[in-house]
Amino acid sequence: MLFTFEATVYFKLNIKSEVIHSFMDQICFHDDCTNLSRGGGWDRMLEQYFRPQIEQALRLEVGKYDREQLYRDPQTLLALNNDTGRVLKDRINSAVGGEYFCGPDSTNQNCTDFGFVVKNPTPPDALVQEYANTAAAEQRVVTAQKDAEAKAAAAKGDADAQAVRASAPALTPDQIAYIRAQAEQACATNPNCTLVITESSGGVNVNVK
Repeated sequence: MLFTFEATVYFKLNIKSEVIHSFMDQICFHDDCTNLSRGGGWDRMLEQYFRPQIEQALRLEVGKYDREQLYRDPQTLLALNNDTGRVLKDRINSAVGGEYFCGPDSTNQNCTDFGFVVKNPTPPDALVQEYANTAAAEQRVVTAQKDAEAKAAAAKGDADAQAVRASAPALTPDQIAYIRAQAEQACATNPNCTLVITESSGGVNVNVK
């Protein structure tokens, strides 16, 4: 499983005067780190001392999680950021031979952990497609469940309506006579009207066609 990560590391030089002097003598002057141009001494120093330690620390911390967590769980990325930032300071300072680098909020008395932020963990294309297929299948299942629930609700509504109609009391002769008179009156105004009156076990049906 090969994930690709974008990462940002936040740090600063240890501001203790004796440490800075040692850093300049042991590392900076040797690597020409005062050359801040692109590809200059500072970039070469970071490439030599920082990059290998960052990659190794990240590889070790990533190994604690499965691919689902890395790809989908924001809390996993937060834990990954915190855990990697904690080990980076010690790993990098050990590589350069002194406590030369600290976290961005460090003071004279406290050399804090590095800030570390992983962004856009990207799995291989095949794994991305697998996730896409899984998401589409899950969506189809959800849609099918909703359709089934809607049909069940509609069927229950029809059954309830039929039960209400079945439980309704039969019309009285006076009510039937009134409905028939209303239908006859409506039909009388239309020469093409046909009045249909049927009787069944359920009562009398009066229809105007």
